[in-house]
Amino acid sequence: PRPLGSGRLAARKLARAALTSVAGPCSGRLVGRRIRLGNGPAAARLGRLLVRHRISIVPSPGPAPAMPARPVKPTEPDFKRPKKQAAAMAEYRAALREYRSARKGYRGAKDRYGAAWSAYQARLGAWRRVPLVAVDGYGSTGTSGDIVVAMDRPQVLGRVRGRVKLAAFGGTGASYGAVVDVLLGKTKAPGRLPVKVRGVDRRGCGS
Repeated sequence: PRPLGSGRLAARKLARAALTSVAGPCSGRLVGRRIRLGNGPAAARLGRLLVRHRISIVPSPGPAPAMPARPVKPTEPDFKRPKKQAAAMAEYRAALREYRSARKGYRGAKDRYGAAWSAYQARLGAWRRVPLVAVDGYGSTGTSGDIVVAMDRPQVLGRVRGRVKLAAFGGTGASYGAVVDVLLGKTKAPGRLPVKVRGVDRRGCGS
């Protein structure tokens, strides 16, 4: 019988051998201590592994602040029916008082919105400066990022933008572990594309 764990070691070895770099550095650490992550289950799975290695996932700054609605001045009623003149005038005066009060509040809300918008833009700018790791899983049509990882077919790498592009050829735990090791600079990506992919810089490191 095989030694306990030998199948897992063999899978890890195969995953590391298959991992291919078609753009970017062929060795060394590819991510810092903070990254952004693309959407989707494949990205979430890779993110969980990276967090175990003390990589911080920077969350989105959230939605932009909403601009306050400008108060609308009520229209003075047209007294075509004298019997309803008094009631209509009373309603108009009440609406006019509400408008004037809302207008004062609007000035303050507009000032607060300006400050909130500036703070949001600062957060958004800082967030965008953090490298984005996009992970394309099974059936993905491709997502651009600073680092793009294709866990399934490598053809998506020819359709996206990224300074680093990696092909993993599998969605197993061993494949995800191999990607993490390359991102952290623990191992190289020695693989080579078995087929020609239009739009990529090379078929592999050293090729």
